[in-house]
Amino acid sequence: MSKRNLKIIETEESKLLKEMRKEAGLSVRKLAELMGISHTRVYQMESGREDISYEYLNKFNQVLQLDSKDEYNCTETRVFEPMRESKNNNTKNDLVGDCIAILASMDQEKLLTVKTIIERL
Repeated sequence: MSKRNLKIIETEESKLLKEMRKEAGLSVRKLAELMGISHTRVYQMESGREDISYEYLNKFNQVLQLDSKDEYNCTETRVFEPMRESKNNNTKNDLVGDCIAILASMDQEKLLTVKTIIERL
């Protein structure tokens, strides 16, 4: 999760995500609730204060019920092509942020399973 709180870079991607959220009739808080993340993170992604992660796009697609056949599937559009290509080139901070987002969306039973797996590593 790369934050740029002091440097705002509103990208084509962030504008598209905001537009799609609004077209779906969702507030920032409602989208965040459905994605299992904080509303602050949604705002940061849409405003260009944080880089948009591949994990975020996947959750966004799930909430809006988009699949690869949909015109605006975020992980399939050309706008997001560079992000798909660089998804394996994440920094440690990006990976930690993505892991936290995944963990935050899990129920307690799954979290206990993940904890057990991590402890065994």
